[in-house]
Amino acid sequence: MKVYELKIFSLICKQIFISFIFFLSIFSLIIFGNQLFLVFSQSLKAGLYSSEILSLLFLKFARDFQFIFGLSFILSIIFSLNKLYKSSELIVLKNSGFSDKGLFYLLKPIIYVVTVFTFIFSFFVTPSLKNEINIIKQSANLRPEFIFIKEKEFQIFNDDAIVFFSSDVNNDSGLNNQLLNNIFIYNNKENKVILAERGKKTVDNKTGNVSLILYDGEIYNNFSSKKITNLSVTSFKKFEALIFENTRISENPDQKAETKYLYDLEIFSNRDDSIEFFYRLSVPTSFFIMAIFAVLVSEVNPRTKGNFAIGYGLVVYILHYNLVNFLKKISFTTEVNIFVNFIPLILVFLLVFLIYLSKNNFTFKEFLK
Repeated sequence: MKVYELKIFSLICKQIFISFIFFLSIFSLIIFGNQLFLVFSQSLKAGLYSSEILSLLFLKFARDFQFIFGLSFILSIIFSLNKLYKSSELIVLKNSGFSDKGLFYLLKPIIYVVTVFTFIFSFFVTPSLKNEINIIKQSANLRPEFIFIKEKEFQIFNDDAIVFFSSDVNNDSGLNNQLLNNIFIYNNKENKVILAERGKKTVDNKTGNVSLILYDGEIYNNFSSKKITNLSVTSFKKFEALIFENTRISENPDQKAETKYLYDLEIFSNRDDSIEFFYRLSVPTSFFIMAIFAVLVSEVNPRTKGNFAIGYGLVVYILHYNLVNFLKKISFTTEVNIFVNFIPLILVFLLVFLIYLSKNNFTFKEFLK
């Protein structure tokens, strides 16, 4: 690279970097705020711990970071080049013999670097993040309902087998060690009622079993809501009751293709894995298409008043991103050949690519140099 080209490259890179940080910050706040709302609104229903909520929040944000990163970079290219066109700096350079071809050659190194980054993220980082998210959600699904005992509320557990009530619940020691007062338990299967003045809930972290250690109470045996016969009462000072035995499977035998690592994908023998592979490959390809589009759309006459380059870039990037995800969904839900489903994406790539080559009088050999 010549000295004057290096100076131009430094100027453009500086503008792109500043714009990139700005766009990345704005979109990160928007996406993070959206994930914050979604995760917290679903946390109680999903049965998540506070530590899991925080982990899930950052994992989901990291999963979406690839989209934010790509969009911010594309818009920073459009904004920076557009700004240089408006200030006539690029116009002067072009009039002095610096062509569009030279501009692309200058931007090609950073576009290639970011494309490689999106490739690594798509094939290796995102599947790992999705897998971690699934593990947290699965752990919550396997967690017994007794984890979340609420005060002054009748709760039904174990498929209507147990009715539980406590007038006072203290969560200071954590959800696994809740302290309870004035406890009522009705076991429909064993036909008995347990009353206790106080108690403590304990959860075995290894097995997931839930027990209650009860103090100062009575057990009413042979108790039935329909008919009471041979009712007997047993008093106790301390009594431990196993109220939930976890027999559910903790491992998911059918791992989804989107969570599989690259070496686990059976590309030639499993249709879902093949679709996932093409989807991951389409992500960096899509970014490269958008980078070429960004260079094309950024050119503007400084004398024109209206300029919607940023808007064009934002709309086209989101539409193209949704197109890729739509093609993936269609591929999973139909039996059409995978290559047929991805033809629209290939056509879009070829169209943008050919427009750029023809506009700048490129040959394919020159483009690869």
